[in-house]
Amino acid sequence: MAPAAQSARTARALVAKATAREQSHVDALEAWVAGDLDRTLAIWEAILADHPTDVLALRLAHLKYFWLGRPRDMLASVERVVPQWDRDLPGWGAILSCCCFAHEECGNYVIAEAAGRAAVELDAADLWATHAVAHVAPFTLPHWLMALAATGRYDAAQRMLEAMRAFSRGGETIAAIVGDVALPVGEAVLAHRRGQYSRVVELMRPVLADMHRLGGSHAQQDVLNQLFLDAAVKAGRADDVRLILAHVADQHGAPQTQRVGYADAARRVLSSGNGG
Repeated sequence: MAPAAQSARTARALVAKATAREQSHVDALEAWVAGDLDRTLAIWEAILADHPTDVLALRLAHLKYFWLGRPRDMLASVERVVPQWDRDLPGWGAILSCCCFAHEECGNYVIAEAAGRAAVELDAADLWATHAVAHVAPFTLPHWLMALAATGRYDAAQRMLEAMRAFSRGGETIAAIVGDVALPVGEAVLAHRRGQYSRVVELMRPVLADMHRLGGSHAQQDVLNQLFLDAAVKAGRADDVRLILAHVADQHGAPQTQRVGYADAARRVLSSGNGG
């Protein structure tokens, strides 16, 4: 906060000869530093109303809407300016990336994927587009099922699995990922909640090496690894415990014996030799 506040003070001292748009950016920075995020967003949107190709205002608003949990506003912000853009303008790839992420957050996955892949084609180093496409390929499916299972909404969870199964038979790019990876992992989530631990292991073991295709962060991926580990421990399947420990051995830069969630299982395996 201190560097941001200093930057705002420095900018304010220089606005006498600035354009109206530049002065508005300083206003937005000051409001942001003050914690008035609604005013900050309103200023950025006002800038975009007059200057729809101001990629700084768009990008900052895009991120702030995301972190405030306002996906509809994120999408509306992008859609208001897209008609003023085209591929000949610098920054078009960034606009496509924002379109992708906004549509993904609103559940419009087909539109999102098309925009994201178009952005990656323009710039293979566009990390925001790559990130957004990974989200589309919604790693969120198993996590949604975890929430449904944890709250006992098994009928809703079953309907979701059936929808995933139907979707996997389609021709969309991510249909194969859903069918090959998300579906067995989703079925494993429900089986784990029902105490069917051997079934969890049998469902997940064939796709352990492919779960990265779901996208998501390391932490989100690790939840799935720990689901497999917990099931293997509770099913008394020592070989599968060793399998998942080996699978995560080089992840996160720490040995399993120092990682919460793996430490007890790792110590048990290491101390038991052949295991049980």
